[in-house]
Amino acid sequence: MQKWGINVMADYVKDLEDSPNKGLDIQVQNFGKHPIVAPLAQRSLHMVLPRPVAKMIWQNPPANAPAVEELAFSGPTSTLGIDKAEPPRAYSLMVAAEQKSVAGVANPRGSTRIVAAGDSISWATIILRMWRTGIFWTRPSTGCWTGTSWCRALPRKR
Repeated sequence: MQKWGINVMADYVKDLEDSPNKGLDIQVQNFGKHPIVAPLAQRSLHMVLPRPVAKMIWQNPPANAPAVEELAFSGPTSTLGIDKAEPPRAYSLMVAAEQKSVAGVANPRGSTRIVAAGDSISWATIILRMWRTGIFWTRPSTGCWTGTSWCRALPRKR
């Protein structure tokens, strides 16, 4: 994912303040300004063992580097599940990347767009069976989408 400007850490995020299950999952309530997460503004997104997925910090960005925007964040007291030495902070859990065509070069396929979140455990059969009454596929009323981390839109926690 790094060639797309996306950094996926080999760890998972724990947020005890926003977790219904002792830190194994998070009800994400902090979203960026990208249009894809706009429908989630008054909702929360339920993610299981989410990995930190963030925008790459390039020392020397390549010409025509993809534009990457962070979409969803854990709470400010979140920690990593494996690297306990890392201080608590908000972690990016989801990003959108767009690679536009090179200026002046015709590209019949158009731009490449990627939304990246979570990791493969989110699509494990046992997890899907546990949440079979949840929302897993594209529905305009919830703002969930396919092919990223499985998600379940929930009313915002009060």
